[in-house]
Amino acid sequence: MASNNTAKSAKKQHTPAEIIQFLRGFEDSEGLSVRAYCEKIGVNTGTFHYWRKKFGEAPEPQTDFIPLEITGIPQPEASLQMEVKVIKIYGHLCLEQLKAILS
Repeated sequence: MASNNTAKSAKKQHTPAEIIQFLRGFEDSEGLSVRAYCEKIGVNTGTFHYWRKKFGEAPEPQTDFIPLEITGIPQPEASLQMEVKVIKIYGHLCLEQLKAILS
């Protein structure tokens, strides 16, 4: 005998990138309440508050990745200054090249 219960719709699983986009959207929503914003995007307010707790306020977008190719040891008179938070190195790098980058 078939059940008369209607099947609940499956919950949508959002990716971290989508969640961050929703958080940024709320910050840009000029005066909308959390409830109004959640109704607009179709998300439960409890879920939204959980996202804010888990992800914090919407993080600043990351800057574009700029590949760095080292062809040799820089000359002593050459100077390079930069401020970085994270350095990711893909591929092989010899000790002299690493010292040149960090000096």
